[in-house]
Amino acid sequence: MANPQRPGWYDDPQNPEQLRYFDGIVWTDHVNPRTPPRPAPAAWPGAEAGQQPGAQPGQPGQGQGQGQGQGQGQGQQGAYPGQQGQYPGQQYGQQGQQGQPGQQPYGQQGQPGQYTGQQPQYPYGYAPAPPAWQTRPVGPTTADGEQLASWWSRVVAVIIDSLILAVVTGILAGWAMFRAVQPLADEFRIAFEQSTPEEMSARLDAVAANIYQYIDWPYYVLGLGIYFVVFLAYNIYFHGSRGQTPGKMALGIMVRRSDAPGAPGYGVAAVREGVPLGLNLLGFVPYLGNLASLAGLANVLWPLWDRQRQAWHDKVAKTVVVVKRK
Repeated sequence: MANPQRPGWYDDPQNPEQLRYFDGIVWTDHVNPRTPPRPAPAAWPGAEAGQQPGAQPGQPGQGQGQGQGQGQGQGQQGAYPGQQGQYPGQQYGQQGQQGQPGQQPYGQQGQPGQYTGQQPQYPYGYAPAPPAWQTRPVGPTTADGEQLASWWSRVVAVIIDSLILAVVTGILAGWAMFRAVQPLADEFRIAFEQSTPEEMSARLDAVAANIYQYIDWPYYVLGLGIYFVVFLAYNIYFHGSRGQTPGKMALGIMVRRSDAPGAPGYGVAAVREGVPLGLNLLGFVPYLGNLASLAGLANVLWPLWDRQRQAWHDKVAKTVVVVKRK
């Protein structure tokens, strides 16, 4: 037997049941079994009489959709991927427009077309569940499983909100507060400009001992009133309507009721803001300001050791601060 003229797979001269690779010069040791021919497609009952798959005896084909989905193992006819022939052992596919059995791509039920070779992203039709460490909350949670916000995230959110309120109240109440402290500013100006060093020291000591008499109280009360109105409107609106002020939005946390998710509502938000509002008001009262300042500090630090990370105003309103779900 003469050797082939070019490299390729040829009948093995030593074993006719396999193929051997010829590299153009000599026969190599690379062999492959010969692929047996595929069987011819099985005929369906009534094929000789011209009946279509799925039709009753004596009835012609009804066009598209006849004989679709007759059950597994009843003999389906469809195109085999990568081959020109057809193979038995599967259901009949969807019928064509002229009542002829249509070719069915591999891996699809009742849809005409050719095999594309694309594999599904998930072989079982659904994505695998993420690992538990990606879904388990970190730290304490509410009764229904929402993660409680950390103390640091709450403090940073309050700082952001305080800066926003300072800008707004500075615009709205700045003129009133300036008029309130103008007598005090005039007294300091006189002490520095029209007095000897000894007289200046005595005047400053007198001002420090009676500082409240150098304040224009009507303007001072007006300025404080504007501040507290803005403070309440800001916190009640944002907390009541969506559970988040702009500061909390930036940190991804929100206020909710202890027993129910979602925004707490305006009534709960108003009760919640009553405690810090009262402490702020007491801070402007003579001789009570220091005590109010200590109480305000305790209110801010209380979530550090509280099991539900609640401040005093959270306990009064029955609210908690949680990490907002995305």
